[in-house]
Amino acid sequence: KLTEKTLLESEAQLRSILDNSRDVIIRINLRTRKYEFVSSSVTDLIGYQPEEIMSMDEVTILKLVHPDDLSTVKEAQKIAEETGKAEAEYRLLTKDGDYVWISNLMSVEKDSTGRPLYRFNNIRNINHEKKAENALKESKLRYKTLVDTLSDAILVQRNYKIKYANTAALKLFHGRSKDELLGESIFKLIPEEMHEITKKRIKQAAVRQTPPIEYEFIRLDGSTFYGEITSKNILYQNKTATQIVIRDISRQKRAEEHQHMLLDKQLELTEKLKISNKSMKHIQEELRETIKKLENSNKELEQ
Repeated sequence: KLTEKTLLESEAQLRSILDNSRDVIIRINLRTRKYEFVSSSVTDLIGYQPEEIMSMDEVTILKLVHPDDLSTVKEAQKIAEETGKAEAEYRLLTKDGDYVWISNLMSVEKDSTGRPLYRFNNIRNINHEKKAENALKESKLRYKTLVDTLSDAILVQRNYKIKYANTAALKLFHGRSKDELLGESIFKLIPEEMHEITKKRIKQAAVRQTPPIEYEFIRLDGSTFYGEITSKNILYQNKTATQIVIRDISRQKRAEEHQHMLLDKQLELTEKLKISNKSMKHIQEELRETIKKLENSNKELEQ
């Protein structure tokens, strides 16, 4: 009787601990498929009382799982019964009709012959984490959509290797597929004499956004173009990287070169005109001198 009393007290203490845990603890009898214990924290999680869950059969319980996650749950249960442990993240339907994300750490107790006896579910609410994770995914998707619609080329590099290129960058560097750029050295796109300057600017970008500078770039087909670039440090795939924005200024450069050519031509013509004016003045002096000589000659003849 003393041993029985001690055992009952021990079980009562264990239940008290489990009922005060924030995690939901569940014990399922794998021979009867009945839920034999459900901690009281299940009410905070999905709104049902422990007795309500224990009165449900396995089919009804599985109906609380989001249809898209049902295969995930069944696969985890199978793995747990085979290996002894498994974990799954999925959505459960609450009594109010909303879904909540949970993490379920499953462990299976077996008899001496290896036959599964009980499955213990340690369930934790991860709704907040999942919302944050989904918000981050949406933010990344919006960023990707935005940069892919920009006319400026955008590259992201880490350790001098290209990790990302938008559609405009692929077009600017005459690539057929982004795979031609991803993983390549950033120096493949820059003349050798600009390598050291590039390294310095990448270091500067770790502190602040670098001011615009003109670069000559090498396309994948070997042709070249001029671009104005700015760079700054960003977090890409949860690691520090450098975002490089390139604006093609080839047309502007050609216009400047044409303007310089016209200015040089203007100067050349101005110089020729000056020379021509000097020659004309000399001819005029010679003509006046000749006329003067003719007049003197006529005077002499008249005498």
